[in-house]
Amino acid sequence: MKRNYYWLLAVTLFLQQFLMGGILNNLSSLFTIPVTQSMDISRSCFALAVSTRGLWLLEALSFPAFLTRFSYQKTATLLMLTNALALVIMAASKNVVTLAVGVGLLGLGEGICLQAGPPQIVRHWFHKHQGTVLGFITAATGLGGSALCLVFSGIIEAKGWQSAFLCGGILFSLVAVLTFAIIRNHPEEKGLKPYGESQHTYKKQKVTLKWEGFSMAQLTRMPSFYLLLLGSFFSCFCFYTLWHTIVPHLRNEGFTAIQATSVQSALLLVLTCAKLGVGGLCDRIGGKWIALLCLSCSAAGLGLMAFSHNTYLMWAAALLLSCGAPLTTLTIPLLTLDLFGYRTQAMAVGFFMSTVSVGAMVAVPIANAVFDKLGTYRPVYAVAALVTLGLIGLYGSIYLMVGRAKNKLCV
Repeated sequence: MKRNYYWLLAVTLFLQQFLMGGILNNLSSLFTIPVTQSMDISRSCFALAVSTRGLWLLEALSFPAFLTRFSYQKTATLLMLTNALALVIMAASKNVVTLAVGVGLLGLGEGICLQAGPPQIVRHWFHKHQGTVLGFITAATGLGGSALCLVFSGIIEAKGWQSAFLCGGILFSLVAVLTFAIIRNHPEEKGLKPYGESQHTYKKQKVTLKWEGFSMAQLTRMPSFYLLLLGSFFSCFCFYTLWHTIVPHLRNEGFTAIQATSVQSALLLVLTCAKLGVGGLCDRIGGKWIALLCLSCSAAGLGLMAFSHNTYLMWAAALLLSCGAPLTTLTIPLLTLDLFGYRTQAMAVGFFMSTVSVGAMVAVPIANAVFDKLGTYRPVYAVAALVTLGLIGLYGSIYLMVGRAKNKLCV
């Protein structure tokens, strides 16, 4: 049993990501039309309500303190139960204010359970194949989005969107029980050693002696650190302008509800495969090249969706976008490890995942405001594609700047 505990823990983290990522991925797309029609509100108004989940994004910065004082086990269990309550409130809401309160509570767990928490737990439990394991865990967001898209769309058609939210609340309650029973901060709490410790001991010592990373004081004096924060924000902002509006956009372009949700389901399945592949590639070649590849795929997907009217090209755009999606959850933690080292990884990941939340929070309201004004999302996608292309050059410049700073530190 102890030998399999590593994978039991990984599966529990996987289920957290499956449920949270699945619901959040579908919230702005699958529920936009039924909720706005039921409440008789505009899409931009609905998007503003959904963006309240980002009010808690700064909690990701406090994750190291949560981990030290309360443990991830207790914190994540409480947040899973809070998410269940949030979905019950959303199901019972009769106006946009109550809906916003529910979404705000739902976002309470996003910073820790969906973003900052899993990379840290994986680092404690797995000294070998960290990228592969993290890729497996974060792939659950795509798989959950795809599976729950089909499940929730069926429930919405048969029983209404309120019943879909109630179903999600029940699932969160079950995952909360599993989280409390399985998750621990460190393997030593179960009488275990980190997976792969014996194979990695010499290598780890060698790396630590050579360069373990920048201190937080050094990072805050580096222009490249702030440029990467800015780059992370804009890369995620551009990505989420399409990611969370793809179903409404396809409906506007003549797709039926079933066709549009089928595209989103396929998009999320490709995301699952992409995260699994990206995790393994990051172990082999590092996060820097993978980040550039993700940006290229996002730019291509956004550009195709902005200018194509052909059904097959729209399918291609959605699939390309899904190949760029690992940048928002998987690649950034591994990229910060490659660039800045182990020394301040927990705090750095908190900063960068917070920028992801900010990007997601502001992207959807802006995209829907443009739609309310112009009747189409295409101008937003076009601008986002151009900005993403520019970010490829920015990331390359950041790599060079960090490389020079690292060389000076090691001399």
